[in-house]
Order: sequence, then structure tokens, then C-alpha cells
Amino acid sequence: MSNSRLRVLLVPDSVHWVTGTIAKSIAHFNPWIEATIASGPVIETIFAGQPELMRNFDLVHFTCPYASREWLPRFRDLAPCVTSHHHVTDWDSVKHNVDGDAIIVGSPEWIEDLRARGADLTKVFCVPYGVDAERFKPATDARRSAIRKKLKLSSSNPVIGFFGKNSSNDDDRKGMDVFTEGVLHLKQSLPDLAVLIVGPGWKDLVRHLNTSGVRCTWIPYVQDSDHLPTFYHALDFYWVTSRIEGGPVK
Repeated sequence: MSNSRLRVLLVPDSVHWVTGTIAKSIAHFNPWIEATIASGPVIETIFAGQPELMRNFDLVHFTCPYASREWLPRFRDLAPCVTSHHHVTDWDSVKHNVDGDAIIVGSPEWIEDLRARGADLTKVFCVPYGVDAERFKPATDARRSAIRKKLKLSSSNPVIGFFGKNSSNDDDRKGMDVFTEGVLHLKQSLPDLAVLIVGPGWKDLVRHLNTSGVRCTWIPYVQDSDHLPTFYHALDFYWVTSRIEGGPVK
């Protein structure tokens, strides 16, 4: 057993989105574990027909705080379970995560949130989010111009970026009302302003910006995160208007 790797099941909402990126990073940077990454819908399909497979893991880590609502009670007696506390808009939908054997947060802000809610802080661990500096690094001027040309954005226009999915905008936590108002106000002094939006579900927002005279380019979906630096390279600045996020917003 001393030469065996810890068998860990990592459960994101999707392998293609943020909690999937977290899961893949855990697997990549911890070679001493034998990682299996499967989203909530996938494990539902697999374990519904073969529940005995649930016993194949030494530890379960729910990087998605919603998948654990159903699966934490089902795994609790089979293996230690780690849950995640990214943010709160509706406490009832995530409060089950305090029952994990360990709880991961991304910033001290969410430790304080759990403290205020009476959680057992001895099992809360802060693992700050970081940036892959090998992947996300500044582009050359030539590369930047080429990317903008491909996106049909002028090399001289100021470009604001926002990346996210509308389905994560519960209770308008992304602050898209602030984003929209700010962009329209800024256009008055920067008439050549352009906006780059990456992520699904923003059809109405893109239409509103375009009909308001703001040049808006929309990339509905990026399946491979390796492609994301390309879009960041096109920006002059990235605008975070979120009221609530997994990382600190203060």
C-alpha cells in the first residue's frame, strides 16, 4: 500500500469550465494521486447503473459546490469528502457543503463568511486561486495586432473584456447592469470603444450593446482553456463588475 497512489474522484460542474480547470490543476500538480475527473451529470449516469464503482475511491473532492448536494450524502460513508465554498448568493443551495470532512475556499473572504455562518473552521482550508504564468503571459505587439484582426477588432480601438457564462449569473451577481451602464457611459468619451465578451448566454446583452452603437464581438464558447490567453491578448483591460465572486471582490 505504501507505493499506491491515493485514488481521488474530482467532481466539477463541467470539465470545460472553471471548476473543471480547478480539478485538472489539482490532478496535474499532485502526481502522487490517481485522479478521476467526472462532472455531476457524468457520475449520475455511471453510478446509477453501477453503484459499486463508488467504492473505487479513497477520497472525493467536489470542486463544484452544487453537485455535492446530492452526492455528499451518498459518498460520506464510503470515503472522506472535500467540499468547496466558492461564493454565496443563495445559502440554502450551498449550505450542505459545511458537512464535508474538509472545506476548500479560494480567499480569506470566504473563510470569514463561513465563520459568520458558524461553520467548523478547523476543517476549512484556503487554497488561493492563481494564474498559470506559462500560459497567460503578455503578447508581442505583432501577436496582439494579429489577434485583433482575426476578431475583426481595430488595432487602435480601446477594447474592454468580460468572460463568463450567463448561467452563473444567479441574482445578477456578475453585475452586468453595472457593466452595461459603464460601457455605454464610457462610449460617450471613447466613441471607438469595443467590447469582447467570451462565454455562453449573452445574446441579449450583445444585441443591446451593438444596437446602442458599441462594437461588440462575442465568442459564445471556448472548449479548451488553452485558447483563452488569445482573447486576453486582445484586451486593453478586463472589467470585473461582480458583486459576488469566488475570489475576493473588495
